[in-house]
Amino acid sequence: MSVDAAGRGVLAPAPAPPVQDLATFAVVGTVLHRAAGSARAVHYAVAHRLRRDGLVRADVEVVVRARQQAEEWARARRGAGCTLDDVAVELARLLDLDEDAAARLVDTETAVERDGLRVVPGGLARVQAARAVGSAVGFVEDTLLPARLLREALEDAGAARPGDGLWLSHELGADKSDGGLYLEVARRSGRPEQWVHVGHDPDGDVRMARRAGVTGEILRDAAPTRYEAVLDGACTRTGGLSGLLAGASRSTRLRLARERPAMPRERAEVVAGVAGPLLAGYVLWCLRRAAEAGLPRLYFVARDGEVMLAMARRLAPALQADGTAGVDLRYLHGSRKAWLRSAPQADLLESVLSRQERLTVRSGLGWLGRSPEELRAALAGAGLEDWDTPLDADARGRLVAVAVAAAHQPGSVGDGTQDGTTAGTAAASAAAAGQLSRAADRDVLGRYLADVGLLDGTPYAIVDGAGHGTIGSLLTDLVRSHGGQGPALECYYGLDGPGEATPGRRPTGYAYDEWAGSGLRQSTDLWVALEMFTTASHGGVLGYEVVRGHARAVLGPLGAAEGWGAPDVRAGLQLYAEELAGTLAMVDPDVDVRAVTDEVATLFWASPTRQEVRSWGTFPFEASTETYPVARPFSTADVARSLLQGRLRLRRRGSWPAGTVRSAPLHLRLTHLAVGALRPRAAALRRVGSFWVDRRTLGRATGPGEPGRTTTEEDR
Repeated sequence: MSVDAAGRGVLAPAPAPPVQDLATFAVVGTVLHRAAGSARAVHYAVAHRLRRDGLVRADVEVVVRARQQAEEWARARRGAGCTLDDVAVELARLLDLDEDAAARLVDTETAVERDGLRVVPGGLARVQAARAVGSAVGFVEDTLLPARLLREALEDAGAARPGDGLWLSHELGADKSDGGLYLEVARRSGRPEQWVHVGHDPDGDVRMARRAGVTGEILRDAAPTRYEAVLDGACTRTGGLSGLLAGASRSTRLRLARERPAMPRERAEVVAGVAGPLLAGYVLWCLRRAAEAGLPRLYFVARDGEVMLAMARRLAPALQADGTAGVDLRYLHGSRKAWLRSAPQADLLESVLSRQERLTVRSGLGWLGRSPEELRAALAGAGLEDWDTPLDADARGRLVAVAVAAAHQPGSVGDGTQDGTTAGTAAASAAAAGQLSRAADRDVLGRYLADVGLLDGTPYAIVDGAGHGTIGSLLTDLVRSHGGQGPALECYYGLDGPGEATPGRRPTGYAYDEWAGSGLRQSTDLWVALEMFTTASHGGVLGYEVVRGHARAVLGPLGAAEGWGAPDVRAGLQLYAEELAGTLAMVDPDVDVRAVTDEVATLFWASPTRQEVRSWGTFPFEASTETYPVARPFSTADVARSLLQGRLRLRRRGSWPAGTVRSAPLHLRLTHLAVGALRPRAAALRRVGSFWVDRRTLGRATGPGEPGRTTTEEDR
């Protein structure tokens, strides 16, 4: 054992055993990785801990910048032999701390690093494979960290054994980055006949190793994805929290590769790097809002809420905010369709139906559990005799009027009760039966609301995905009609508008809030990605029933997404919440991460790779009458139509425009880009075309040489 500059004992680097074959490995990034993200994110965690422990009073950002400056100065003076102790001495001076503080700075940083080191399964497998063929194993690293810490972490991970070599830059005075560390290892320990070095850095671990005569191989399992790079790069904007999001992403995808090997890599990377950070940021915000409002109960509304509830139950205990961990988290089985049937309202029904693709009389009445046969005469009186043809806006308004009137005033809208015919009698019976059925449904719904605690007087909030706030409005009316109080707070990922809050309601949007005119810009397509990320493990809520004295939801069948891979997505998001919960206390979890999580979501949604489109583009979107992939490849006919119309007509509701384009053959993609480039000029081109069409039409009407027309070469 040797003694360092601070007088503490450290382990000397173990010599390489005299063997013919040697396999060495880089440490952090190859066999181990940082759960906090990058070294920069660790600096934020260290700064937070120093402030919590009372060692420094400066702002976190000041401490982080001072730490970076201290390392630059220490390296400039000590070169490759620079240690963490040297950096701590410089940092203590920069922060105007006493001389004894340097040792505490070192202790704090090593403790944070040690707590955050995790094993890379692929790296561990390579180490084990090297041992299996009889190679000696060693570890080579450019680092400031002490040998004791790294050896302990490697042994705990099952990678290192007593006697394995551990060669560090600051102990040998040379770096991998210029090849010197390899030469120094060989000089001190004797060059083996066969030496293979495995690492994650193409330069220091491969190119420089080969320059030194060592066989360098790359292993980039823990290398950051493009999403993790964006998250980690935003550390300075988020006080290090986005670094934790990046670290949780890496930990999650590495676990998914081991625990769910059949899951496509591109799917795992998007779950870990896009969906996880996006939903975690939203869930943390919901928990914080409920705690700030003093609300003891938080309901996550089906079906989007199932995934978010699972994440919240893992994240809530890790939060430091007063009262947050004690919020009662519950699931609420509900849907617009089930609740509209009990409380149909013209404005809400109009809002819902206006967003349905290819709405017909039959599909529209289906939202209220009605059939056209029940309301034959009323529909005829409103001019709605064709029940299966898509409706325009005017016809939709008439359908809403008929449906709402039928729900509230049975028999007064021409439902067939006055014509005296057998068909009229049958229709009247069907209408009466429908009214009795809906009254019973309403009673059962009231029992369900009571069973889940919505009528016991406890203040509560609700959580839902993006939308117009319809769920909150319906729930408020239903609960009030049964003697309860509506939600004290409504949380939506995004709140579309325009809208007007009814008295007593508090709807608010996280990413964007069009009602309040705040937040990020509204994304017209991102809600589709949210649907893909939050697919539930059960079918839609169709209604309610009483079983053994308790009310429960009646659920529809599981959708096609279950066979596509939705269970993998749900499992990945739960793993993400677990990984993030393990590091969340390192920094301030209340920092706003909306901008950076929106950035990674937009990167995926607007600029997907071809592999991502292959994996995610087949997600089956369930429309009201059919199911289709979100990235349906467009055809030559689609492009031809766009060229003729001067408009891009390549999307349907619930589609992925960028994925659709990316999945098309090259020649169609180029044509699509050409249409997009010409789109700003389309109006001018149409005006020119109209001019020549009008001129030729006028010429045919007046004849050659007649007044009002100039003789053309064609006439001659």
